[in-house]
Amino acid sequence: MKYIRRLIHAALGLVAVALLCSAALYLYHIPVPDLDNTAPADQGIGSADHAELIGAARDSLSLARTALVAPSVSVAVAKDGEVIWSEAIGYADIENRRRATVETVYPIGSVSKPITAALALKLAEEGMVDLDTDIRTYVTEFPEKRQPITLRQLLSHQAGIRHYGFAFAPPTFSEAAFDIEFSDTKQALEIFDDDPLLFAPDTDFSYSTFGYTLASAALEEATGEEFLKLLDTRLFDHLGMESSGPNRPQILGSKLAEGYVGLFFRKRAMPAPQTNESYKWAGGGLASTPTDLAIFGAGLLSDEILTRQAREEMFARRQTSDGAFNEQHYALGWRIGEFETEGSSIRVINHGGATAGATAILLLFPDHDLVIAMSANTVRSGGSNQITSQAAKIASIFLRGKNAQ
Repeated sequence: MKYIRRLIHAALGLVAVALLCSAALYLYHIPVPDLDNTAPADQGIGSADHAELIGAARDSLSLARTALVAPSVSVAVAKDGEVIWSEAIGYADIENRRRATVETVYPIGSVSKPITAALALKLAEEGMVDLDTDIRTYVTEFPEKRQPITLRQLLSHQAGIRHYGFAFAPPTFSEAAFDIEFSDTKQALEIFDDDPLLFAPDTDFSYSTFGYTLASAALEEATGEEFLKLLDTRLFDHLGMESSGPNRPQILGSKLAEGYVGLFFRKRAMPAPQTNESYKWAGGGLASTPTDLAIFGAGLLSDEILTRQAREEMFARRQTSDGAFNEQHYALGWRIGEFETEGSSIRVINHGGATAGATAILLLFPDHDLVIAMSANTVRSGGSNQITSQAAKIASIFLRGKNAQ
């Protein structure tokens, strides 16, 4: 009986702490400046050949900032392998009125996953890893499960590894918001490595950022290089993605947008809680600019990163063991969908991301060689859904005008 009473008291205590934190956040809100007026803007690239479309998209970008209640929004568009437009509007830091520029870096959350998947397929092409080998071949210290797990299953969320759970990490009380420095990937595995699989691999689908942490551990063991170093040498340096890397505020400094949460008031935001993403670099811990993300997307579509065969393998929706596509039509690091415009359906390869204080989306339209990347330094309920719908409006402008330029 005493044990039960202690559990009840502990639960009530957690609820009380949560309510106090929520109340504090409710009281501490900041008006988002210039939300209904013309906010300061910084245009990086503006192709004269696409000036009319860019003009229309610029209006849509301003409306997107208002709809997202975002201190700043940044966008980049690549067409036929080249970035044709980049622009940022608003403030990277409300309190200090620091304006956002196209060089402002934003946390990209789960948009880290397609980057990790591209790295894995590149290493597979080099013969460094096998996507269908038991993961314990590489990560020998990972506990044996009922069935073997492969990189392919991890990259498509069909391995049965769990996602975030409860953790005492106010104000979110979730493993999604740790503010703990993990020394390396192996230490991060300790969060979940003893947990049983949710299901036998490939029999079901369950989205898992921790699955990507395990995937990155395999890439490290197979190559003998740290995951972040692999990203630099195999992807970022090769593509000229100079503003991409781990989301480390202490290193990025004023290049990084301050994060905000917009939950309670229209036109108002709150500073996001401080987090440390060293336990999930591969699945949700990277930072970048929309321009770099557009360069990455263009590099994939032009087969500059992978061979066409490997790229199509990455873009192929995976099936579960019953022969049905998994519930999110997830491939290797990407969701595969259909974009409706002017009465026709266009294939779109996409991934969104939401983290403490920021959201991002990357849209690829392979049949039109078009890439749209967008980031904002705010997060609201619904994760990346809202920024995805705003980026889709900009995409529709360029898709409608594809034959006009």
